[in-house]
Amino acid sequence: MDKELYLNYVNILKEELVPAFGCTEPIAIAFAGAKIRDLIGNIPDSIIVKCSGNIEYYYRKMK
Repeated sequence: MDKELYLNYVNILKEELVPAFGCTEPIAIAFAGAKIRDLIGNIPDSIIVKCSGNIEYYYRKMK
């Protein structure tokens, strides 16, 4: 990759990335599910998500 292209990527990341505070995994899972729906054109019957054990704790607590 040439240096100019690399620097463009770095500048985009510097502008777009901000620190996240709190529990971001549920939002990441929701975003992934929305992206899957967008890509396949309908709601999937099921998805398999591999993530930290904390998510299972929150899921069980919400039931």
